[in-house]
Amino acid sequence: MVDTLEMLSQFPEIAQYRPDITSHPVKVFPIPKTRYLVFYDPQSTPLFIVRVLSSSMN
Repeated sequence: MVDTLEMLSQFPEIAQYRPDITSHPVKVFPIPKTRYLVFYDPQSTPLFIVRVLSSSMN
């Protein structure tokens, strides 16, 4: 998970906005080999992680 967060801090444009999941202006990135999604503000410096959720949650 730490590797993914470090990558996002270096390349915040890699993820997409997901209006089907949230109406907030955050991007969502799935953590490889897990069921977790990272929600973050791509405009913030340093990168602001809003939330990490399991994709199995409703």
